[in-house]
Formats: sequence, C-alpha cells, structure tokens
Amino acid sequence: MNKVSMKPYVLPGTELTVSGISLGASSFGSEVDAEGSFRQLDEYVAHGGNFLDTARTYGQGHISERTLGDWMAERGNRNEIVLATKGGQELGPPYVRTLRYKQLSRQIDESLNHLRTDYIDLYYLHVDDRSVPVEEIIDLLNDKVQEGKIRYAGCSNWGADRTDEANAYAARTGQAGFVVSEIEYSLAAVNHPNDPGTNNIWMDGAMREFHRRTGLSVCAYSPQARGFFTKLVELGEAGIGDSMHKQYYSPRNLDMLERLRKLSAESGYSVPMLAIAYICHQQRDFVTIPVISCLNTEQLRECLMADSVELDAGMLAYLEEGRYE
Repeated sequence: MNKVSMKPYVLPGTELTVSGISLGASSFGSEVDAEGSFRQLDEYVAHGGNFLDTARTYGQGHISERTLGDWMAERGNRNEIVLATKGGQELGPPYVRTLRYKQLSRQIDESLNHLRTDYIDLYYLHVDDRSVPVEEIIDLLNDKVQEGKIRYAGCSNWGADRTDEANAYAARTGQAGFVVSEIEYSLAAVNHPNDPGTNNIWMDGAMREFHRRTGLSVCAYSPQARGFFTKLVELGEAGIGDSMHKQYYSPRNLDMLERLRKLSAESGYSVPMLAIAYICHQQRDFVTIPVISCLNTEQLRECLMADSVELDAGMLAYLEEGRYE
C-alpha cells in the first residue's frame, strides 16, 4: 500500500499544526507491547503524522504515557510532535474524578514525568465534575500555561453547557479557554442520549449544532464506532459482543452499514476507510480530527489511507441521511 502524506490543519485559536488523523495510544504498552507500539509510531510519522493522543488512565502504571515518552526520547523527536494527554481522574475502577486545583496540578506534573517532556501541547480534562466551578478549572489551566507546562487546554466528554460556561468565563477574564473538545464521533448513532453526568459524550445533532455555533474544534474518538461496522461485515451479529451490541446495534445503524457497503462496492474503498474518511471530511463548520487506535501496522496503514479518500457531496449527503434524523 502506498504511503500518503496527511493533510495538515491549524487548530483555531492555537499555533498547533496537526495532521489530519491523530494516533491514539490507548493500547500502547498494554494490548500492544512496546516493540509493536514503536513500529506503529514510526509508521505513523512516516505517513506525515504528528498528532499523538494519550491519557494518564490508559493502561496500568500509566503505561501508555510512559511508552510515548520512551519512544520520543529514543527518536529524539519531541519538538516534531503535537502531544496530547488527559487528566482529571484517577486510575480505576472506580475512576474517581479529580478536577480540584491541587489534584490537577499534581497530575500534570506526573504526566510530564511519564512523557519525559517539559511541556504538553494539548492538555485535556478527561471528564467533567460539575461540583467543581469552571472558574477554578480555567484559572488552574491558565496558571499552567503561564508556567510553561501546557500550551493549550481542551475538554473531553464535557456537555455543551459546561463547555460554553467555561469558555465564557475565560473570555470575560481575558484568559484562554478550551480550544478543542474530544468526544465520540462516528457514523454510528449511540443507543443512549447524551447525559452530562456520564463519562461518554457523543456527537448527536444537538452537539453538532453547538460546534457549528461556536466553531470549537473536535477530536473524534472511536471514529469507527469501536469497529462495529467492520465486525458486523466480517463476523456478523454474533461477533460484536454484548457491550457493543448494547451501545450500537439498532435499525438505524444497520441501515448505515448497508449504505457503507453500497459505497464500498461502488468506490473500491473498504468500510473502515469510508467510516474514517467521513470524519476527515467534517471540516465545513469546524475542524474535526479523527483519533484512531490500531493493534498493528497493517490496520494503521489502512486507516491512514482514509485521509486521501475523496467523498463528493452526494456521497456525504447519502451517509448523513442515515447519520442524522
């Protein structure tokens, strides 16, 4: 498979130029050993990738952050990487939320140590805790910017109302707000409504309108709906497991699968490539970067090719007829 050089995007409100697909490191050091993780990271960079996504809670002992830190130190390429990690909760279960000033300060220092770096380009709050005032959170993040420990801040799995409240406070006080929101976004509709009290917020119609209104950038995790469509194609309903069945199995998503199969047959692109390419094409109203996670370099190469897939207006409209009500 030919190598491609991914399209670059400047995240609005920042000086960060990122590749059109971000590589998620959730499995690095755990499901994927250090050697396999290094191979994927090298392959990703060879395709023009520079945007890495991890979190302090990925893997026991913060192994994902540590694996990225070891790789960057061995390759000597820290300044070529846009590095994102997440804090705001402790390892679990249960995943205790820790958004108070002293807790977050300690976690940022720990992540810097795990990642073997002096600064984090994009620091997300992994979850929200509505008992903590947004004023305290924004003040803390701006203090860390002033200290040079983080460059920009983002939120992950936050409701639109709290994101709005936090950025409004930042604007009123002349401080920096959230520049990116990381939420679940794929062609599959999730079988539960968004609940700000949960740890999982997905791109439904209301969230899409929020991002259109504000222009806030999105990093889209699970752009393949955890492999839902691919597993149905390859294994059938019996192959998707109880958790995935509960989250995604529905007439609406089965219709989307048929749409993907039809476009795949007509275009020659695989179903995984089309699913990721759809997210890559969501640049009309706000920058959207899919965050992919792979178990090997073969999967990675196929996913990265999605950045060069061309979906015309008719193809996008056909998919969105099934995506949004």
